Amino acid sequence: MTSVPDIALRWAAVGPVFPVHTEPDPSKGPRGTAKRPLTAHGHLDASQDPEVLARMPWGKANAVGLDLGRSGAGLAALDVDTVEGHGEDGGATLTALTRQHGPLPDAPVNLTPSGGEHQLYKAPGLRGRSGIAPGLDLKAGDGWIVVAGRVAFPDGPEGRWEPDAARSILEGHPVPDLPAHVAAMGSGPSTNGSTRGTGRWQKVNRAELHPADLAALVALETLGGHNAHLGPAGELRITRPDKTAGASATVGYIGPGIVRVFTSGWHGLPEGVYDADRLT
Repeated sequence: MTSVPDIALRWAAVGPVFPVHTEPDPSKGPRGTAKRPLTAHGHLDASQDPEVLARMPWGKANAVGLDLGRSGAGLAALDVDTVEGHGEDGGATLTALTRQHGPLPDAPVNLTPSGGEHQLYKAPGLRGRSGIAPGLDLKAGDGWIVVAGRVAFPDGPEGRWEPDAARSILEGHPVPDLPAHVAAMGSGPSTNGSTRGTGRWQKVNRAELHPADLAALVALETLGGHNAHLGPAGELRITRPDKTAGASATVGYIGPGIVRVFTSGWHGLPEGVYDADRLT
């Protein structure tokens, strides 16, 4: 079986890569996975240099992450979820979009462990958006995706997803431009999951933050690119680096001067910090 570092080198010809650890996450569905970068600054440390990659911490890695924003083609991934994995049928949404706009271009496809897929397109300068439609996310310039790896589920055999998309690209399969109607969906308000704050998030005006809150936000960004948005009640909510504002993108909140976290899969947290613990 091909090793994870070997797969990373293959993907490095497509864009900057980095080591990732994945494990089952039942909160995301029967085949949901938690994805944790193993580098100090997450996808911001991704590289295409074989010498740099050789020094990365691959020991606990069972997956490869691809930084989309700094990939040579300016890649975007249309993330199609499944009912089994996430509770929403992205395939049905694509069928409806096809009826309205015609079929999408033939794009390299990378399978995900939940049974969904990433369709790869060129979209330089585009930012990602979660929940652009039921079962669809758009991951782009400000994010990353897991492109290959392994994860073992307690109720079934070990799942594997191989670098088919990388192989397709390297063998000359064209990466088409992201269709305009899909790119436009990515610029609208999020429709992801719960209505708690969905579509009503606002960017943070740093000049209006309390100095302690601003210091906490800067510390988060240093940990790995995490940022914050104002929730529907004006609260300062933390989002994951690969997510724009939305209910499912939240990993915690700030205030006043305290970072309160409610996820165990956030890279950079001290051992044992979980479920509304305080990280000062």
